[in-house]
Amino acid sequence: MKALFTIILMTLTFGVTFAQKIKEKKGQIYVDGVELLFVEKIKLAGNIDFVVKDLKENDLINFVMKDYYDPDKLVTKTDPRTKVKTTTRGATVSYYEISFVGLEDFCESGYVFPTNKGVAKFVIKNKLADSKTGVVDLENAKAFIERIGKEETRRREEISGNKVIIINENSAPSNQEGDGVTIKKGNVKVNIGN
Repeated sequence: MKALFTIILMTLTFGVTFAQKIKEKKGQIYVDGVELLFVEKIKLAGNIDFVVKDLKENDLINFVMKDYYDPDKLVTKTDPRTKVKTTTRGATVSYYEISFVGLEDFCESGYVFPTNKGVAKFVIKNKLADSKTGVVDLENAKAFIERIGKEETRRREEISGNKVIIINENSAPSNQEGDGVTIKKGNVKVNIGN
């Protein structure tokens, strides 16, 4: 019993010791009591966008709210009076397009809480800015963009009728045929081009 208590106490101590405390006051972001970043909220046409800046007011990371209607998205709602759950098909999907100053590429995430502190927590938790200096490492940002991807853009294009073909690195080799490219894998042949 003593051993179990000791393990629980050590786990809690370790978690409290290494957990970073993020506080926000009028856009200023403090991590473990040190002023680190500034998050500016921009409200435009019903959207809430954010710009993460360093302490010299230089833009670092942009969070731009986007949305689209997905006719296949299932939504379950509970009536507060009757407690009956109903599932409907079709809903608006909201997400943030995240871009870094100095990089042309972007990624998307629906897991950003739309407040200054929520954006700051997302940035620190995902190590998009150094939690001691506030500096954005562009190599880390590239890896983050690659890992998170653009799932919502792919889904929007799929809904609008554009077909998306994802080719993994380990796909079969492609052969040039005429003006297009033919990709063969097993007995499936896809011709892309004219």
